[in-house]
Amino acid sequence: MRCFVLISLLVFTLACGQAPPRPTPQPAGLAQRTPVPTLDPAAEANAQWKTLIGVATVPGVFDTPVGVAVDSRGVLYVADAVQNRLVEVNSATGQVLGEVGSFGNGALQFQSPTALAVDTQDNLYVAESRGNRIQKVSAAGQFVAYFGSSGNQPGQFDFPFGVALDSANNLVVADARNNRIQKIGQQNNEILANFGALGQGRAQFNGPTAVGVGPFDNIYVADRGNNRIEIFDPQGGFIGAFGQLGDAATDFHLPGALAVSTSTGEIYVADTDNNRIVYYSPTSPDPVPMGHKGSGPDQFQSPNGAAIDREGNVYIADTGNKRILKLAHH
Repeated sequence: MRCFVLISLLVFTLACGQAPPRPTPQPAGLAQRTPVPTLDPAAEANAQWKTLIGVATVPGVFDTPVGVAVDSRGVLYVADAVQNRLVEVNSATGQVLGEVGSFGNGALQFQSPTALAVDTQDNLYVAESRGNRIQKVSAAGQFVAYFGSSGNQPGQFDFPFGVALDSANNLVVADARNNRIQKIGQQNNEILANFGALGQGRAQFNGPTAVGVGPFDNIYVADRGNNRIEIFDPQGGFIGAFGQLGDAATDFHLPGALAVSTSTGEIYVADTDNNRIVYYSPTSPDPVPMGHKGSGPDQFQSPNGAAIDREGNVYIADTGNKRILKLAHH
């Protein structure tokens, strides 16, 4: 039976596999708050998203696009979760360059790839949510290493849905069903940080599905079930949180992904069930919601992936519309 997806869940509920239950959305009232870092609204008032690739350009290229990442060569990688593969795309033109992967537990095989990250050497890291591991692939497309296995001990994962890298290329993983974040060194798999537990208080999570690393290696977490973003220092010390359940400019409804600029600190949040992107900058007090539900330009349907390239261009996996949208940096 062909797998299918119910996108509004905590993660994709795959008909041919087990997935976590949907969390009950709750206001994150117990978290210590900091001012919401946001952008000057005038700077993005006329921002135009354009379909880079997908139903409007190459019909049927994706089934369930989720994770996205861009390397220094301008290659955009898209994790097609249900098809258990990665699609390589020219980030400037939208041309499909190739694909890799199939279902399985071997090298260059995947079990529900849901997030991607690229290091300073253009190695690619793939979070396999059902495979309970992170797979490292070289810039030449060769298998390099696995990180993790199934479980709840340090260095193990239960539905790792998000992955990012800090400035030293340490892995930062959103370990969703263990309700924690792990930072792992690549040299000897050393556990550099391991924090979080189920709850609504500070440094607690309800199904974290995405991580990003910003300036000073601070860690940003999409705490999906608690409808907020939490921020931590590189050691996992709590800095602050923002967001709550709702559809106002400062609210979220099951935010599924985020991207953080390491140079500017700007943040793009895929506010999945509100069908929009919310943009933040440290230089402005107000968030900028972008888009609404639909399939036209500047519209989204359950966006579940976000990435920023080295030029500041933004890429969104518009999952329900089976396409990738690009916002060009001006």
